[in-house]
Amino acid sequence: MLSKIRLHKKVNLKPITFGKESIINTFYSILQRYNKQHEYESLMIDRQELWEMAGFEGKYNSDHVFELIKNLTKSETYNLESIDPEIKSISGSMFIITSYSDGNIKINVPEDFRKYLFYKKDIDLMYKAKAKKKLTIQELDHYDKITKEKSRFLVLLKKADILGIKGKYNKRLYSLLGQFKNTGLYFTTWEKLKKVLEIPKSYKAGDIDQRIFNPAKEELLKAGIEITDIKKIKKGRSIDRVEIRFKCEEKRTPSVLQTSPPLDKDGENEVIEMSKIKRRALAELARKGKYHLIEPLMKLGTDEEVEEFMKKV
Repeated sequence: MLSKIRLHKKVNLKPITFGKESIINTFYSILQRYNKQHEYESLMIDRQELWEMAGFEGKYNSDHVFELIKNLTKSETYNLESIDPEIKSISGSMFIITSYSDGNIKINVPEDFRKYLFYKKDIDLMYKAKAKKKLTIQELDHYDKITKEKSRFLVLLKKADILGIKGKYNKRLYSLLGQFKNTGLYFTTWEKLKKVLEIPKSYKAGDIDQRIFNPAKEELLKAGIEITDIKKIKKGRSIDRVEIRFKCEEKRTPSVLQTSPPLDKDGENEVIEMSKIKRRALAELARKGKYHLIEPLMKLGTDEEVEEFMKKV
């Protein structure tokens, strides 16, 4: 049964060199396999299974599989905001893959990256806590840890959607918008979006509209995502930020609002906890394009302060 993929917000939003659609398919399939493990251990699969993960069609081709492994184990510098504030970035490969002569493949994740994985132990405990079931002392300790380090950074995607959507750019846009289904608004810098989508530097804004945004509007409908507006916000004569508004068939009532503005220090979306009054105020500022007022709004502590602030806007 195809199920949901759980991944970390920081991993989802950061530029990762996928290169090809098949690598995106495999990347998310591997993450889902770790979701099914009670806690971290090596994955053991065969080459045919890796072929199927990639979404390859037709007769098995070993050259394609070895190229896939080569790309998945490429060494990069990931500017992930680590749980350890002293670590600014992580260098190396996110996956270590060992291929055996009998056709089996072992997949490991370096220790620095493991903290960004969600395991069955984490997921079951989050469901248990949500259902208000009694937790043991050990479970309480672990729940306190994942609440601080993981649960507020959880992103849910559907594997069926990842495989059903065609095209590298469309799959990546799906994963980005999927993080903000609760608000229907994704907002980031223009340069960051181009890096995350791996858009060639030679593409101009018109090329991006024609080759990426317009096809995505059609393709993402397969996953129940309707892009209603793509707004490019300029600073001077250059595009500075982009705002993508969309609707989703799937509706949820979140306890944590995942929204786009304000941006964090890397120009990315933040996950924010706020009252309904502050949430409405934030939406109104975004609607009016008064993004310079968002930061002072977010610093206000009480609903009374928010209401007084909005009277002056």
